[in-house]
Amino acid sequence: MYNKIILFLIISIVLGACKKYPEDDAISFKKAEKRVKGSYKIDFIRIDGYDSTNYYKNIWEQMCNNNFEFHFRLSGGFSGLEIFASERKPPYNPICFQYHGYWDLRQHKNILITRLFGGDDVWGPLRARYVSWEIRKLYKNELWIETNYNGKNWFVKLKK
Repeated sequence: MYNKIILFLIISIVLGACKKYPEDDAISFKKAEKRVKGSYKIDFIRIDGYDSTNYYKNIWEQMCNNNFEFHFRLSGGFSGLEIFASERKPPYNPICFQYHGYWDLRQHKNILITRLFGGDDVWGPLRARYVSWEIRKLYKNELWIETNYNGKNWFVKLKK
C-alpha cells in the first residue's frame, strides 16, 4: 500500500510539472494544433497593464454588430486563419473588416504566429500582417496569448 501511495505521488508531481503553457490548469494529451483549431471571440484585452476590453467591445458593438471572431482552421497540414469584425454578409461597414491568412506554431509550440493578407496595425496586433504571440494558456475552450507590439504589451484571452 505504501508503494502505491509513493508511486501515485511521483506520477502526480511529474505530470503536474509537464504543463506546456504557464497558465494551463492541467496537461493535455491532445496535439496543440488541434487545441488551437476552432472559432474564438475575444473575452479580455489588456494593453500595458490596462484593461481595454470595454474600449474595444464598445467599438465592435457600435460599428460591427458586436462581432469580432478569430477562426483557426486546420486541414491536411494547412492552417488557415480568418478574422471577422463585421457581419459575414453585405453591406459591410468600412470600419469593420474581414481578413484571411494563416497561422503556425513555433518554438516547441509555445509561439503562435499569425499572418494576415492585407492586414494593418489600426487595431494593434489584432489585425496586423505578422504577429508572434506567446501562448500563455491553451486549455479546453481558452486560448490566452501575449505579445509586445509597437512597444506595448498586449495580453488577449480568447474563448471558443
